[in-house]
Amino acid sequence: INREGETVLPFRYNKVDQGWSYSTAISVVQQDDKYGIVSRENGKEIVACKYDAPIEFNDTYLPELNVTAVVFQNKKMGLIL
Repeated sequence: INREGETVLPFRYNKVDQGWSYSTAISVVQQDDKYGIVSRENGKEIVACKYDAPIEFNDTYLPELNVTAVVFQNKKMGLIL
């Protein structure tokens, strides 16, 4: 809910993690047992909740968001660039 009292992020997520970085406008979310990324500004899903573990960030490669994400799916690891 923003300062104007409007719902920005729908109440459909089990968890919203904002602790890793306040310098970007995104948050890692958990829906059931899967993880994704949403915009803090408008609540839209940037990365669908389809990953098996919380998404980890390294602020090296993704220039528009200033992050690189490490993801896990089906017992494999990958990067979101």
